[in-house]
Amino acid sequence: MIRHAQSADVAEIMQLINTAAHNGKVLSVSEDFVLEHILNYLVYEDNGIYGCVCLRVYTQTLGEIRSLVVQPEYRNKGIAQQLIHHALSIGEKIGLEKIFALTYLEDYFNNLGFETINKDSLPEKIWQDCVKCPKFAHCDETAVQYIITK
Repeated sequence: MIRHAQSADVAEIMQLINTAAHNGKVLSVSEDFVLEHILNYLVYEDNGIYGCVCLRVYTQTLGEIRSLVVQPEYRNKGIAQQLIHHALSIGEKIGLEKIFALTYLEDYFNNLGFETINKDSLPEKIWQDCVKCPKFAHCDETAVQYIITK
């Protein structure tokens, strides 16, 4: 079941994301970041949290899907796709026009209706987050975006 995260979920969300970060799949998160953005997190729960995603809003029209992680034993069951679609639905409801992601799974996102874009078209992301990233000078992620049609 997908639901909005609660403050009691912070430790499990951090464990999930930071384990994937240790394996180079996503960037790590701090407890402060997760708490600050707890209303933006969705979790997949099945007797524990086995997946999560964060929909971060940058402007009135631009959001980001980040920290998309599913536990290995729950992969290939459509959970990531459900989390993405749920985040896109929320983005549409709050009036976003574009939602982007930086990913190693370009083809996966393209198959869900995202298009590959140049990272330079995302100055909000670059100047708020990327400049603080240890991979900034040699980022190997691909930028993709989803255009919400009205």
